[in-house]
Amino acid sequence: MYGFDSSTVEWKVNTSPVTTPVVTVVHTIDAADATNHPVHPDGDKSNYFKDSFSHTWTSEGTFMVEIVESNPSCSSNVIKLTVYVHALPSGTLISSDADNAICIGDNVTFTASGGVNYNFKIDGGSVQNGSGSTFATTSLTNGQEVTVEVTNANGCVSTYAGITTAVHTLPSGTLTSSDLDNTICAGDNVTFTATGGTNYHFKVNGGSVQNGSGSTYSTTGLTNGQEVTVDVTNANGCVSTYAGITTVVNTLPTGTLTSSDSDNSICAGDNVTFTATGGTNYNFKVDGGSVQNGSGSTYSTTGLTNGQEVTVDVTNGNGCVATYAGITTTVLTSPLDAGDITGDAIVQSGQTGVIYRIPAVTHATNYEWEYSGTGANITNNGDEISVSFADNATSGELKVRGTNACGIGGYSELFSIYVVSPCETTIENWTFNTPVLTESWKVYSSVNGWNSTPHGIEIWRSGFLGITTPDGGQFCELNSNGANTMYQDIDVNAGAEMVWAITYRYRNSSSETIRLRIGPVGGNLTNVATISNDNGDAWVVHSGSYTVPSSLPGGKVRFQIETVSPSSSSGNLIDGIQFYSVDSDVEPPQFIKATLPANTIDLGGACELVLPDYTVGVDAIDNCDADLVITQNPAAGEKVFGGEKVVLTARDEAGNEATYEMDVLGDNISPTASNPAPLAVKCIGDVPLPNVNVVIDENDNCTAIPTVAWVSDSDNGGLGTTASPYIVTRIYSVTDDASNSINVSQTITAIDDVNPTITAPADFNVNADAGSCDASSVALGTPTTSDNCGVASVTNDAPTTFPLGNTTVTWTVTDNAGLTSSDTQIVTVIDNEKPTISCPGNITQTADAGSCGAIINYATPVGADNCAGASTVQTAGLASGSTFPIGTTTNTFEVTDAAGNKTSCSFDVTISDDEDPVIVNLPTDITVGACNNVTWTEPTATDNCSVTLTKTHNSGDVFPVGTTLVTYTATDATGNTDIRSFNVTVLPVVTISLSETSPILCNGGNADITITAGGGDGSYTYSKDGTNYQAASNVYSMPAGTHTLYVKDGDGCVAQTNITINEPTVLDVNIAADNNTICEGEPVVVTATVSGGVAAYTYEFYLNGTQLTSNANYTISGNQLTSSAFANGDEITVKVIDNNSCEKTSDKVVMTVRALPTPTITGDFSVCAEDPETPLDPELVNTEIYFTEAGMSNYTWTVTGGTIESGLGTNEITVKWKNAGTGIVSVNYENTNGCSATSAKSETITIYERPNPSSITTDF
Repeated sequence: MYGFDSSTVEWKVNTSPVTTPVVTVVHTIDAADATNHPVHPDGDKSNYFKDSFSHTWTSEGTFMVEIVESNPSCSSNVIKLTVYVHALPSGTLISSDADNAICIGDNVTFTASGGVNYNFKIDGGSVQNGSGSTFATTSLTNGQEVTVEVTNANGCVSTYAGITTAVHTLPSGTLTSSDLDNTICAGDNVTFTATGGTNYHFKVNGGSVQNGSGSTYSTTGLTNGQEVTVDVTNANGCVSTYAGITTVVNTLPTGTLTSSDSDNSICAGDNVTFTATGGTNYNFKVDGGSVQNGSGSTYSTTGLTNGQEVTVDVTNGNGCVATYAGITTTVLTSPLDAGDITGDAIVQSGQTGVIYRIPAVTHATNYEWEYSGTGANITNNGDEISVSFADNATSGELKVRGTNACGIGGYSELFSIYVVSPCETTIENWTFNTPVLTESWKVYSSVNGWNSTPHGIEIWRSGFLGITTPDGGQFCELNSNGANTMYQDIDVNAGAEMVWAITYRYRNSSSETIRLRIGPVGGNLTNVATISNDNGDAWVVHSGSYTVPSSLPGGKVRFQIETVSPSSSSGNLIDGIQFYSVDSDVEPPQFIKATLPANTIDLGGACELVLPDYTVGVDAIDNCDADLVITQNPAAGEKVFGGEKVVLTARDEAGNEATYEMDVLGDNISPTASNPAPLAVKCIGDVPLPNVNVVIDENDNCTAIPTVAWVSDSDNGGLGTTASPYIVTRIYSVTDDASNSINVSQTITAIDDVNPTITAPADFNVNADAGSCDASSVALGTPTTSDNCGVASVTNDAPTTFPLGNTTVTWTVTDNAGLTSSDTQIVTVIDNEKPTISCPGNITQTADAGSCGAIINYATPVGADNCAGASTVQTAGLASGSTFPIGTTTNTFEVTDAAGNKTSCSFDVTISDDEDPVIVNLPTDITVGACNNVTWTEPTATDNCSVTLTKTHNSGDVFPVGTTLVTYTATDATGNTDIRSFNVTVLPVVTISLSETSPILCNGGNADITITAGGGDGSYTYSKDGTNYQAASNVYSMPAGTHTLYVKDGDGCVAQTNITINEPTVLDVNIAADNNTICEGEPVVVTATVSGGVAAYTYEFYLNGTQLTSNANYTISGNQLTSSAFANGDEITVKVIDNNSCEKTSDKVVMTVRALPTPTITGDFSVCAEDPETPLDPELVNTEIYFTEAGMSNYTWTVTGGTIESGLGTNEITVKWKNAGTGIVSVNYENTNGCSATSAKSETITIYERPNPSSITTDF
């Protein structure tokens, strides 16, 4: 459009004018612009008239646009344009979040449709522009709007309605642990607390452990390194996972607690040591109370009491504590002291089984009995012993104490036992221990050795009526209810001197008396003694003597005891009767210890004593003599002095003696003496040895020269100086002959006041220590010292290290008294040490990537010296940070100290090319079927230098079934390699097999054939025609005939096979019984009949569903079953199996089996026989009626031993029994089923013979 002055332009669309714009040209166009389309409205061309307009088409289609320019002076100029209006994009913009409400950081995807280009914008700003129709983001903020400009294939653009998303904030809070350093011990409780939410999902190592509103999670089960996190959900449903807390869980101590006492049983006061392991600190406790806490792993104690438990809290290096299982200790205590011994104090030599006992000792487990005499055999039985005394046993004292594993209790009081020899007693049964009673007491007219008149002798067992005997045996009672006697006639020698003894007591504390009479048998008896008790119910031994007459016809005397004052209320108890000859006594008497005076006589302050009579009150016993004579020597009234003895002597009638000695003790006045004079010395070593002669004035009232002896020395611990004297106190004793003693003391003082002397070692030079300007461990030498009393110590003030130059050392000597002297020594230190330098170790490094060299940085060596002033220079090689070439470069550094001493070091830097080539684009593993070829795209190789690529196989090679490894090797010039491989797997050849190879259709129809595939890739489809394959089933139902079946794997490899299905004649079977209604026990034959199938046939018979086998009740033979054991309602079937294994089961045969009857017989089964003399007498003819069940048929009776009088064929018969003996009645019948019992019912009849009246005899 050219545009002229005053032109108007009109636009038309499809001939319809467009109202705007209408433009009027008001300026002339410059000639230079006459060829331009725009109209220039002014000369400066700053504004152009735009020959354009806008129009909105609301529908698609083809439109004609006319541009008409009109000018008053020119004709109209018309331009026509064809406008093609395309449709705008039509689609949707949707969000993956349905409610447009998300949480910060959530991923939301916006999807647009209807175009080919999508310009997604957030709040008007483009964020993605391209063909992708989805835009995903996790960075939206609250209230942002996502829009999209969609461009379709025609280039038309639509902006879809935007989606504003509410973005909720995430939970903001913390996750904290109750353990501040996140280090705990196994089993510790730790609580994790989260904030900032309404729901808290706690996790341990990612696994959920607690999910809910609870903001705390407590656990004792953490293991080392586990991390606890929490997903916190706020009220908006937004979830944040807070930073996890990883906890270090230290293990608890693991060890043992052991006791030094293996069985945990000790004695009170024993030391027991408990040892724990596995920790660094051990808190030992007794019954829960701490007794030792520290690093010591053992705890020893002597103070445990019974049942106390020792535990230990063990802490390991991590501070974790474990309490080990406790040890409970049984603590035993020593037994208590033993009580008093009871038993016989007087026994006879040769006596056995003497019992002694004590009360049980508390805590005792064993008892130790000791007897001071000889010849006693003790059988220990705990708190009771049995003692047997040998013929040569001696008297002594018995004692006992309790013991256990923990100690020994105190002894009992001494119990004196006097052993006497039996004096040839001639009394038989003198202790009445025969006969041995089985009851408590019994009366005898005579017992072993003893006769009695007129009321007999009662023998009692010890303990009867509460009365026990000294020896625990039997004793006798001489009744007092009349003039009763008991006696023995004894052989004796005429004129013999005899002694007797009787042990006697009352029965009921009443006053009773017996009399002993002895005399020749048949002559007059002499009243020897009248005996009664002064001690109530106690047993008392009464004794005396008797002289046998010189004339004794018959050589016997009667020893007779009789009652004196008969009484009906009491009695005389007697035991231990002895009568023996004095001439046989050789045993000395024995003093009774309880009656003896003390065995010492103390003179007190006197030097002499006039003796009293010590025999007064002294008593002794003898085996034979009851009247002993006791004398004293020196006699009463005589003088004795200290050191002498007084002797008591007991003599029996046989002249045997026993003695008892008493020592006379001297005076009790101590001697006198003065303390020896003090002594002074210079040195402690000058203190003299003890010398009793320093005591010079000892004296005593009775001893002419008392004895002086050294007792002890003690000192004050002084140093022996003027300020601290050394003082010894020496004790001597002064003792007289009566052992009276005093002590006297002497003081010895040592004071040293002389100084010691010292000469220091010579001066000398020494080199400085290596690496130091000082010298240490300098050997100074030894000074020369002396002192009058001895040197205590020598010291110096030398420093630990000596500096360069001269150092003065002062030496000091100290003697034993602390006095000192000094001298000096000069030590000169010289420095002559070379400096040192240390290079790094040799460096070996590969070349930098892509380079034939490497930049090497190393620590530059710097020399050191024992003194300052050393300097270091590099004399060879490259500086640190340089690029070192491939190969070896030697670097050398030299250090020079201030004294000119030099030292150097070197190290090598070796650069190697170790960069491996790299194979790229290696194929992944290839798997193909056996029917396919193997191909792949060849890989390539790269390297910082040249590279060669070799391979083991080529693409297109033929590979065997199985897996073959294909390897590519890239090798560079230096031999570095990259070896990579992939597997080519050729699957096995596809195989096919069938569930049956030659199936048979036994009863028509089809055969189900299952295809089993193998090989290939394991993904199979199946076909019965080779064309149509299916994967849903590998089972085909096929009729008789020959068929081909196929299988194909996922690689397209196929296998096939043929199958032939046969169909013989249909098999059938019938079954029948020869009689299916029978009586119980009748035989039945069941027969099976077969048709069709293929012979031979097998038959299986079933009874009520259970297969039968031939046995005692059932016989199976081929197609027949025979049995007599069928029951009512039994069902019988048969299964037949032909040669093709086809089966057919018959219909069933049902048996009706009728029950058999069970006959019974009622009547009298014990009868009398017919009278043989009067067989026709109705009174004497015996007939009996027997009957069985009524209502039956075909009754059959049989009788043996009698005759049936009537009733045959009925249920009741009459029988006559003729002769005595046994008869039998039997019956059988048919019941209402028509069945009879298999055997008749029989009863045995006992037939008794009738009495014969003629055999009765009567005496009138």
